[in-house]
Amino acid sequence: MSSSQVLKFFKEKRDINIHTEPVSAVKEIGILIEESVNVWMDSGDVAAPLLVPPPSPFTTVTEKYKFADWPGTEGVLQLCEKYLRELRAFVSDGQTKGFLTP
Repeated sequence: MSSSQVLKFFKEKRDINIHTEPVSAVKEIGILIEESVNVWMDSGDVAAPLLVPPPSPFTTVTEKYKFADWPGTEGVLQLCEKYLRELRAFVSDGQTKGFLTP
């Protein structure tokens, strides 16, 4: 178990959560605003717009929860999924070796 960074991290989080204080995550909010600019071509005496219509402006807001002390880029949900995969593999290995019973 100590060879897995994820299992070790969550074991430490569990200990803190039970014995010290609730564990919290950091919420990151990303805002992307896209806008278009009209481009005009100068053909001598008369400026004419390009025939390609500009895209509509739009805004995208994303939210991601992270553990501030996790060194990776995974958010809380991705990290929990990774933890569960590694925990299942750890338990399966323990059962195969006879250390754990089903």
